[in-house]
Amino acid sequence: MKRRATKFAAAAAAVAAVAAGLAGVFHNGAPPAYALEQTVEAMQGKRSIHVKVYGGSRTHLKEEFWIEFDEHGKVVRYRQVEGPIVTVWEDGVRRRRYGNRIALMSRVGNTEGTWDEVDPELAVQQLQDRQAAGKVTIEIQEPSADQPLITLIASRGSDPTTAKWREVLLVDPVTKLVNRRTRYHRRDDDEDWKFRRAVEVVGYNQPTDPNLFRLNLPEDMVVLDQVAQEVGIAQGDLSDEEVAVKIVREALAAEIAADHAKVGKLFGGAPPGFFGKCLRGARPTRVISVGQPVPVRYRKPWFRVPCKFEVEQGGEKKILEMKLHVLAVDGQPGRWYLSIHSAP
Repeated sequence: MKRRATKFAAAAAAVAAVAAGLAGVFHNGAPPAYALEQTVEAMQGKRSIHVKVYGGSRTHLKEEFWIEFDEHGKVVRYRQVEGPIVTVWEDGVRRRRYGNRIALMSRVGNTEGTWDEVDPELAVQQLQDRQAAGKVTIEIQEPSADQPLITLIASRGSDPTTAKWREVLLVDPVTKLVNRRTRYHRRDDDEDWKFRRAVEVVGYNQPTDPNLFRLNLPEDMVVLDQVAQEVGIAQGDLSDEEVAVKIVREALAAEIAADHAKVGKLFGGAPPGFFGKCLRGARPTRVISVGQPVPVRYRKPWFRVPCKFEVEQGGEKKILEMKLHVLAVDGQPGRWYLSIHSAP
């Protein structure tokens, strides 16, 4: 009996060992569970992306971007289309076309085109950092029959049930790349989530035509070149509000004196006579008042300045009231210019 018990114990041990070995084989052969780090690593190899941005509704195309990166992940050039406005950036120079009327050339950094807000690599890096800091909670849902992509639900705070902000990322289970980012918000805990913004990746590392990053400008388009020439006026010791009032006064005085070259310089490099054409034949004769500048929310200093001046047209005089816009010049620190978009 003792010998039979020993044999039985040995056999049981052998079976257990085989079972453990098979379990190890099956475990090692199965794909590892998804983790955000896999997407962070996969995104680091991208050299270009093409994305579409939807806002207001899930079907309203707000912007479209084509962005190229170097081997270190830095932006080399990009193209942005937002309705009639087309922007291209390369080598520190931004060229922007406003429909068929105006084009603006200025020197800006590569973060001025809001491309960083649509880069999925930055999005996943920020989520990883916020998760580590305890600022977001991330729920991972593996692919299913209804949703073949990996779903990441990031909620602000430590409790998703009380969160007011949520971001949903759809990740390709093979490439681990982000296909779509959608943001939602709500005011109350029991309120339904409302769509806010979505970024859809059309493709990664696709070949692009170099002409995509050039602007085709009609011959009669007004081009404001703020790269090759100095424009506007220097701020000096004046406050932002003071320089805004000063440039409006100088522009109106120069137009009254028929100094069209100076007027063009103050209007950001506009061609001589542009402001006069905007007045449709009315000739300014007297400045009546320049009001208090009103700040406009923007990435750089911007003011809306109300003014009132007298003009003569067809032998008759009348009073015009306008709100001229004054902005800091990109790439020319300490200088300000008048936006020709505020011209009538």
